[in-house]
Amino acid sequence: MTLLGQVHPTSIAFYNPTHFNFSGVLQATGIVIVSYLGFDAISTLAEEATEPRRSVGRAIIGAIVGIGSLFVITTWLAGWVAPNYLSLNPATAFSQIINRVGGPVLTRLTDIVVVLSFGLAGGQEGQTAVSRILFAMGRDGILPRQFAYLHKTRRTPWVAIILVGALSLILSLTLTQNTVSNLVSFGALFGFLLLNLSVIYRFYLRGEKNLLTTLKYLLSPLIGFAVSLWIFLSLATSAKIVGGLWLLVGFLILLVKTRGFRQPIPRLEL
Repeated sequence: MTLLGQVHPTSIAFYNPTHFNFSGVLQATGIVIVSYLGFDAISTLAEEATEPRRSVGRAIIGAIVGIGSLFVITTWLAGWVAPNYLSLNPATAFSQIINRVGGPVLTRLTDIVVVLSFGLAGGQEGQTAVSRILFAMGRDGILPRQFAYLHKTRRTPWVAIILVGALSLILSLTLTQNTVSNLVSFGALFGFLLLNLSVIYRFYLRGEKNLLTTLKYLLSPLIGFAVSLWIFLSLATSAKIVGGLWLLVGFLILLVKTRGFRQPIPRLEL
C-alpha cells in the first residue's frame, strides 16, 4: 500500500494502453461532461457584458482551456499517487487518493471545498444561466410573461430564479447523480450539435468562402459536430428518452406559439 505522501511518477498515469478503449472513454465523457459545463453559461450574460462580441468569446475559450488543463493535471498527479487505480472504489477514488496524500485532515478539507464549489459556485452558475434564459424567453413572448418580471429594487428576474431553485431542489433530492448527469449531458450535447451546424450555416454557407473560412467555419465545426454526436450516441437510453420527450414539449410550445407555423417563429434575443 502506498505510504502517506508517497508518489510514483509514471507515464501510465497519462496513458495506459492496456486499459484504454474508446467505448469506456465515450461512456465516461457522457457523464463527466457535466463537470465542463459552465463556460456556455457565459453566453447567457452577453447583455450585461462590455463589448460582448469580443469579451464573451474570449471568456468562453479561457474557461474551456482553464477547466480542461485543471482536470488533466489533477488526474495525472492522482495517477502518480495511485498507480494501482483499478483497486480503488470508483465512487470514492478521489477521496482515497487525497487520503493517501494528506491523511484525514486533507480529505475533510477537500470534501468541504468540493461541496462548496459544486453546491454554491456551480449551483449559482447554473441557476443564473437558466434563470436568464427563462427571463429572455418570457420577455420575448416565447414563455409566459411572468418569467420576465423583475424585482423592484434588485432588478433580477425573481420569478424565474425561484422556479429554477425550487425545481433544482426537488430534482436533486429525487434523482440519482448518474441520471442527472445523463440528462444534463443530453441537453448540452444536443445544443452543441445544433451550435456547430449553425456556425456552418451562418458563417460558411451564407458568408465568404476561402481557405481560412473553410477551416474555421466548415472543417472545425464539422469536427466538433462529429465528436459531439459520437458522445451523444453513447448516452444512456433513459437520458435519450427523457430528453426526447422534453424536446417534444418544446416543439409543441413552438407549434402553439406559431399557430401551426402560420406565424413567424419567435426570436430569442439575449
